[in-house]
Amino acid sequence: MASWKVLEPSTMSSRAVNKLESLSTRKSKAPADKSQLKLSIGDPTHDGNLVAPTAAVDALVRCVEGNQHNKYPPMAGLPEARRAVAEYWGANFAEQQAAHCEADNVLITCGVSHALVTVLTALCDEGDNVLIPMPCFPFYDFMSDLHEVEARHYLCKGDGNWDIDLDHLRSLVDDKTKAILINNPSNPCGSNFSRQHLADLIRVCEELHLPLIADEVYAGLVFSGETFTSVAAFDTHVPRFILGGLSKVFVVPGWRLGWVLLMDTHDHAKGVLRGMQNLGAVTLGPCTLVQGALPAILSQTPASYFARNVEELRDNAVCLADAIQHSHGLACAMPQGAMFIMVKVNTDLFKDIKDDFEFYEKLEDEENVQVVPGEFFHMHGCFRVVVSRPKKIAVEVAARIHNFCERHKKVQ
Repeated sequence: MASWKVLEPSTMSSRAVNKLESLSTRKSKAPADKSQLKLSIGDPTHDGNLVAPTAAVDALVRCVEGNQHNKYPPMAGLPEARRAVAEYWGANFAEQQAAHCEADNVLITCGVSHALVTVLTALCDEGDNVLIPMPCFPFYDFMSDLHEVEARHYLCKGDGNWDIDLDHLRSLVDDKTKAILINNPSNPCGSNFSRQHLADLIRVCEELHLPLIADEVYAGLVFSGETFTSVAAFDTHVPRFILGGLSKVFVVPGWRLGWVLLMDTHDHAKGVLRGMQNLGAVTLGPCTLVQGALPAILSQTPASYFARNVEELRDNAVCLADAIQHSHGLACAMPQGAMFIMVKVNTDLFKDIKDDFEFYEKLEDEENVQVVPGEFFHMHGCFRVVVSRPKKIAVEVAARIHNFCERHKKVQ
């Protein structure tokens, strides 16, 4: 019998490289007496300080015990789940455009990541391109590379609130450009676009005849003094593929329930909607138990639940941002929402740190604090921290980062 030849992975699987995975396997060289503090974790459930709403847990238990949600769902999702998303978004985020949040234009997906994959693959063929932010959530690059869609990065200006450089965005467009993607509130920046800035962006989309993919998974998760505006709230010809889900705002990322809501008042994207529905066959839909619970989750979770979570995130964000502003060589904009802060590193002010990646490595090896280097987000000279961990961890991290910067500062 002939010996087996070595099996080679597919070209596609070889492109499936998740940069963030390398963080989980890196071994710190820090002294054993320094506990590991990871500010690289994007999972809000990690410590148990943020938990699912009681209404969500109760609704899921009822669906399990009721034994009525064990079948395959329609590929676009259970009708009651699609209707619940349309009503929820219309009531909370669409303002005067609520009537255009239609259940028939909702697709239920296996989390927001799957929602993005569905929109991307329904819009783009190999060789097309999509405009995505810089800095950006690394998954956008991952999925673009996987499907051989070119990701072109438009600049978000770090000298203020990370607003989009609209002139730079325009310069990236060609006849292969299929859409503009935004993430608001932002991972990794912790920013929240103003209504005026979104209106300016939508005018650019109208001018270029390009649809907008809006990752709004952190919808409504903004701090006091801030107002979240969804792209659903605008009266425009621009088709908007709005991505949302339960993972962050309802703190159940493991339930894997997301959605796409298409706002398309002039039916420019009807064919793409059909394409997305066809692509539902890839997964045969997300868990029907969670879909069955979705109407109660969206309608019965009290405002006090969100207010409590936002208050804790804001307190942590202020603690970390204040420490960063008082640490040698570091700066950041005051975060406005989501669960992150993007920190700028002025390496000219350090004696032995040449870039953001070396900062990340040395910080972990000396202080056992793990952040995410800016190069993972296409933004060199920065690093990202999360603000969802408990306050005591935020305080300890702030002290360790301050001490690290003092130890490595260049003496003038």
